[in-house]
Amino acid sequence: DLAGLDAVVAANTVAQSSTAGVRLADMAAGTQLVENVIADNTGDGITIEDGAAGVLIRDNNITDNGVGLGNNTAE
Repeated sequence: DLAGLDAVVAANTVAQSSTAGVRLADMAAGTQLVENVIADNTGDGITIEDGAAGVLIRDNNITDNGVGLGNNTAE
């Protein structure tokens, strides 16, 4: 869960979570999620919640999750 983070999150592996692999919520401007492996999670590979619509998400390898990308924002 990366709620409230202001950072570049890069080159990580997130796998086999019983929920979403990565959940983004209430993120500061400039936050980036890049070049990560997000695989084999029960829920979304990445879930985007309110406050995270501006996060740069690019060049991630998102495979074999319940859903690849879940957008739960009103934005």
